[in-house]
Amino acid sequence: MNKKKWLIGGLGLLALAAALIAAFNIIVDPFGVFGDRFFNWYSYNMTQETSVAKIAYLERHHEEYDSYILGSGSASAYLPETLEQYQDARYYNLFTQSCSAAEYQALAEYLLAHYEVRNLILCIGPEEAQASRGPVKQHAAVTGENRLAFYLKYAFASPGYGIDKLRSRAADTVLAQPFDQFLAETGCYDRRAEDVSRLEETAPEASLPEAGDEAAALPRAAECAQAVAAISRLCRAQGVAFTVVFSPVYAGLWDLSGSDTLRAYKELLADAADYWDFSSSAISFESRYFYDEHHFRNAVGDMVLAKIFDEAAGCAPENFGIRVTKETAGAPADFSAADVSRYTADVPVLMYHHFDQTAQNETTVSAALFEEQIRALSEAGYQAVSFEEMIRYVDDGIPLPEKPVCITMDDGYLSNYEIAFPILKKYNMKATIFAIGCSIGRDTYKDTAFSITPHFSYAQAAEMMDSGLISIQSHTYDMHQWPPYETGEQVRKNIDRFADEAEEAYIAVLEEDTQQYRAEFEAQTGHTLNVLAYPGGVYNTLSEVTFRRLGFRVTLTTQSDSVNTLVQGLPQSLFALYR
Repeated sequence: MNKKKWLIGGLGLLALAAALIAAFNIIVDPFGVFGDRFFNWYSYNMTQETSVAKIAYLERHHEEYDSYILGSGSASAYLPETLEQYQDARYYNLFTQSCSAAEYQALAEYLLAHYEVRNLILCIGPEEAQASRGPVKQHAAVTGENRLAFYLKYAFASPGYGIDKLRSRAADTVLAQPFDQFLAETGCYDRRAEDVSRLEETAPEASLPEAGDEAAALPRAAECAQAVAAISRLCRAQGVAFTVVFSPVYAGLWDLSGSDTLRAYKELLADAADYWDFSSSAISFESRYFYDEHHFRNAVGDMVLAKIFDEAAGCAPENFGIRVTKETAGAPADFSAADVSRYTADVPVLMYHHFDQTAQNETTVSAALFEEQIRALSEAGYQAVSFEEMIRYVDDGIPLPEKPVCITMDDGYLSNYEIAFPILKKYNMKATIFAIGCSIGRDTYKDTAFSITPHFSYAQAAEMMDSGLISIQSHTYDMHQWPPYETGEQVRKNIDRFADEAEEAYIAVLEEDTQQYRAEFEAQTGHTLNVLAYPGGVYNTLSEVTFRRLGFRVTLTTQSDSVNTLVQGLPQSLFALYR
């Protein structure tokens, strides 16, 4: 009898443990399959199992969307917000970690059967024609798996997944973490940090497959074309606008397959559906257009969409994107190296501060020396350019002079107006002054009696700007403080975050400083501030992301012996410019 009681008790404990595990997994929901109603942290769930979590998210939110993007990870560069500028539609990016066109077909069938769909964009490349990389986990709604079995599998999964989610929640920050890489509302990767990082020369070749890899023969080309044809038929039958995009491909990947193999693949695709081909252009040969060998930058995705929707994409290479049909598919593919120097420009940026008629030191330049330097630049054929011209070069491809130089001055001293401005006018040289907002027109430190080097007034700033040679931009309103004259416990000598400062509080400080300066500056001058020089050259990734969100197009720091390379079509090449 005692043995029977022990057995019943043991089974009861096992049942209780199983119930507790299930309850824990349902509440914490590390993959989002139960609706994640307690945490609503789908960016985390999508990082764990992308396809499963995205469908789980759409089951709750599909009424917010009527158009979808399908493809592998590279399709993440096609941003819903960009598409919605061209179409009256609400897009969701349903890219997956799969490179299987058959899985794209399954997703398309699910979408068309269950949701309102007006537009479907399918993004493909060589990966879909390569050897299979193995199945990717899909939601039961897509696969047709028994729903009860599907949910039980996740309810009784190892609780370690849920524990990891709780730990990650405690360590979560504003920017994407290894465990939190998605923007759940759009389905895209969170590339905010990468899109403000310095564009240095990268080497995607380091992780390319070895020559002779079986994938290079594109063994699944016919299978891919069949799936594209099937999706096309489904869309025609339901009146859904269907667009196929062959995405930009890094040149090193093409070298592994050969032109005959690629041409045969593209002919199969053209038999399946008309498509846009962006696979090879000058972009393919410039590594800075890519995050890595498989993923091109979001800005390149914007250029692709501009070309498709007949907008003026002036920054794109002239051979960027062609419409392919059955009749044009047999044209020879040109994968020869392009002259990427036609789409990049090196612009040195000079930095000055104060000027004096005679004296000079580390931050003060005499009038005679300044004129000597400006005259030397002019005689050597340099032309001073504004940041507005640099922005137009990156955005629209409007050429810069053959020998550009950018002249800047920090702080906004009166000597900029009295000494530097007349010299710049004499040689017709442009310059940008980064003024401290709270010091404009002052010769004392803010609301104190402490004397400081005088700063020019708004009236003098207007006179300089009216000349067409001078731009006034931001050195922050009050984040370049002088410790001996401050009374608070913490002094912002520069824009960096205090060691004990919460991210949200830090972001709020940057926002408030920017809003105060812009409001005052625009009221006084009628101009806006969209370029910022970091006080002391100090910055961090969160400040870069915040200022980009606030509409700044250029930021500048300090580092010696560096070259600033602007890349047409890549706005991030204007961030953290070195002086």
